[in-house]
Amino acid sequence: MAINYDLVIYALVAVNIVLYVMLFEGYLRQRRMFKIPKVATPQEAFAFFERSYKQVFPQDRDGFTWGEAVRRARKLAQLNDFQWDAVQKSLKQYEAYRYGGIGHEREIDTSAILKLAISLRQKNYYTGR
Repeated sequence: MAINYDLVIYALVAVNIVLYVMLFEGYLRQRRMFKIPKVATPQEAFAFFERSYKQVFPQDRDGFTWGEAVRRARKLAQLNDFQWDAVQKSLKQYEAYRYGGIGHEREIDTSAILKLAISLRQKNYYTGR
């Protein structure tokens, strides 16, 4: 039985093309993903969260509290399994520091707030409408 080398080469080229297309698509998808920004202070992290929140809920222009914003973001359907305890902890620490002067800003872990802001900005949820 003779092996048709032309057919084998064409099949390998086709597989190679498919693999390179998948690799290129992954590269493009990674570039489109919004990375966690580097912030120096908790004020910058919460300002980033506020901008992301206002993009999702434009009707809440002014006058909302951080707690209201977190509660409203929590109602989004696919964010149910988010790290809400960490978000609440950093919110309480930030409010205690900002409004009560309790604690130090270096003690505030803002990673959960930044992840929530990125999830809002990327629209990794559905509103159920």
